[in-house]
Amino acid sequence: MEHEVVQLKLTCGSEIVCQVIEWPEPNDNQMIVRNALSIINFDTEDNDRVYMFVPWLHFAEGEKDYVVINSDHVMASSKPNSYLRDQYKIAVLETNTASKQREEDHRRRKEEGIKKLEEAMSRVLDQDAKETKLDTANVLKFPGPSNDDTIH
Repeated sequence: MEHEVVQLKLTCGSEIVCQVIEWPEPNDNQMIVRNALSIINFDTEDNDRVYMFVPWLHFAEGEKDYVVINSDHVMASSKPNSYLRDQYKIAVLETNTASKQREEDHRRRKEEGIKKLEEAMSRVLDQDAKETKLDTANVLKFPGPSNDDTIH
């Protein structure tokens, strides 16, 4: 992860950790990030607080999925501590791996669907060809100079 990892608190209340690809230019309010993971927390039955990462935008979890954030909606930003950065790296690896697997499964299912469609089309065309074949029981052959010496 060569890009700067930051923790952002947004005006909507979301708290995310992400890699900043491009900070906003002067007179611009758009920042480009990737691997944006939202930090959510909940209390267990034992009153322990548990934190976990989830993709901030559903299905925008691959390493090539970039997100543009309006920097006007960033209330606060900080550099995450080493523990949070380590946990973030693990979560990014897991989400990127899951994203790659989902893409591969989708590609495979799509190819299988196309193959099934081709097979079905072939069966339909074969059936049509069988139904349209001429009944040769009433065809008489006559000798002649051409290759097609059949008269119906």
